[in-house]
Amino acid sequence: MKRYVVALKGGTVGDLYADTVQKGDFVTVWLRDADGNPSYVSEIVEEIIKEDELLDF
Repeated sequence: MKRYVVALKGGTVGDLYADTVQKGDFVTVWLRDADGNPSYVSEIVEEIIKEDELLDF
């Protein structure tokens, strides 16, 4: 599994955990609002900003 930081078509940037993500995929990302509350946004991936391999324990 990997952690991705992606930019969505609407300009939102958020995190998601998946085996693979590609530009054009419809995804749900996790992010925080201005008050620090968690929220979720679903949209199409415009750009993959960062990809981190997670360690299996």
